[in-house]
Amino acid sequence: MLARDLARRGLTVEKQKTVSFDYDGLHFEDGLRVDLLIDATVVVEIKSVEKLQQVHYKQVLTYLRLLRLPVGLLINFGAPTLKEGLHRIVNGLVPSASPREPIDYRQAEPATERRYRLMVQSFLRRIVAGLICASATLGPALGADRAPRQNASIPNFAPSSDVGWIAVGQGFLPPSSGPGPVKEDPAHIVKPGQSSFRVADLSNPILQPWAREELRKANERALSGKPAYTPKERCWPIGVPGFLLYPVFPVYFLQTPKEVVMIWAEDHQVRHIYLNQPHSARPTPSWFGESVGRYEGDTLVVDTVGMNGRTYIDNYRTPHTDRLHVVERFRMIDGGKTLEAMLHVEDEGAFTTPWDAKQLYRRIDSSGDKTDPRVPRGPLEEMACAENNGDVFDEGLEPIPTASKPDF
Repeated sequence: MLARDLARRGLTVEKQKTVSFDYDGLHFEDGLRVDLLIDATVVVEIKSVEKLQQVHYKQVLTYLRLLRLPVGLLINFGAPTLKEGLHRIVNGLVPSASPREPIDYRQAEPATERRYRLMVQSFLRRIVAGLICASATLGPALGADRAPRQNASIPNFAPSSDVGWIAVGQGFLPPSSGPGPVKEDPAHIVKPGQSSFRVADLSNPILQPWAREELRKANERALSGKPAYTPKERCWPIGVPGFLLYPVFPVYFLQTPKEVVMIWAEDHQVRHIYLNQPHSARPTPSWFGESVGRYEGDTLVVDTVGMNGRTYIDNYRTPHTDRLHVVERFRMIDGGKTLEAMLHVEDEGAFTTPWDAKQLYRRIDSSGDKTDPRVPRGPLEEMACAENNGDVFDEGLEPIPTASKPDF
């Protein structure tokens, strides 16, 4: 919206401008991405956080230095007012007639410096004018508190913006009885402090022969000594039910009368659950499928179909087909300190029988998590997974996602 408003004012706007650079003999192609670059002159970085941190200012300064530009804007739509959320960052260099030859302000001729300052000031005035118009819409959308729920009897998974939920583990818990999820191979259990990749137990009877063979290949990679990172560690969406296994960073809920949104903090992976409506006749396959939900007393029931087949069930890389059907039941237990997610999975193309599993989450708030110092203290913070996460050491890693074309 901001980019469109600036373009209307005659400014050239580049969105997600890539920045390449060299460091210590290594070349990083498209190593960084700038939110907006205005007329190839002014960098604009956009945030929506409760309070800006030093790393945000350093981020803009790094962009300016790599692009050899003098000034940028750091805009925080999470601030109480536009004045408090608008920050100008100055690099201290001014380009000459050739933008490849930066000139120090102290050495620039007065007339050159004056002309360039006037040009930049003109750009900034037009950018701020566009920002004022855009913030009238973006501000409430990004910074407002959650609207009150329509029915006080439904479970409230987010009583405040500080409340999030941390998964207790990166593997599904088995059900009390009956068929359950793929678990770790007893012969290759990772010991605490040991660096190793996950190896699946291939003896689980739920696996169709082809699915077992795919897991065998994944195990072979994990035992080869080569990196066997999970898709989420390479910044790919993990899908459903794998969304329940996102670790370390909290999951936040946004509940409205028509929709529940689940957001994993580290890479802002988002699930949309549409309430009280049926599935589409022909759901378009997507990374998180099509989820519809309803409340049953103190439980949120979520029914998901339409996964695209490019995700996995779990961190062992258990495959599935496009016939995957997942039902999750979320409810709070232990006086609201724990979130329980009961899971039912059906996929006759990949599994011999339906099976069940469970995941548990610990509640956190602004005081953080005493059991894991890595856990951020809410509310939701900005965290980009894909920046600077290439295969630098040629280990044969999967490429990180690139949005060169729409998925669907």
